[in-house]
Amino acid sequence: MANGSAQFIILALMFAFFYFVIIRPQRRRLAAQQSLQRSLQLGDEIVTIGGFHGVIRRFDGDVITIELSPAAEARINRAAVARRVEPDLPETIDEPDQIEALEADRTDDGSEELEQRGRLFGRELMREADRTDDGSEERTER
Repeated sequence: MANGSAQFIILALMFAFFYFVIIRPQRRRLAAQQSLQRSLQLGDEIVTIGGFHGVIRRFDGDVITIELSPAAEARINRAAVARRVEPDLPETIDEPDQIEALEADRTDDGSEELEQRGRLFGRELMREADRTDDGSEERTER
């Protein structure tokens, strides 16, 4: 009888393992997908399962019309919506020290990004100048 109960315990543990590793997460994903599909509204920016990005323009039952570009629309099934695109919100800076540091880095015309790109480009040019004809780098003191 001990052998039969050991087999039952192993079978129960295997079922519990599959439930928590496979079945339960799949149910959660399905519930999240259904919730997303129910909450879609006109004007939402979405991504389809095929990778198309578009804005919802019309609903017709299970068919959604999305605008892919100003002159192109596509009709897709509601189930083909993979996710909603959330708008990128600018990072907020609360610390006064961070604000002062950013203002100190910014030039008069506000072109800190261009200045950074220029520095990187200058470093690349210096590295190219340090390379010998065979492609190896030559160490020089600057």
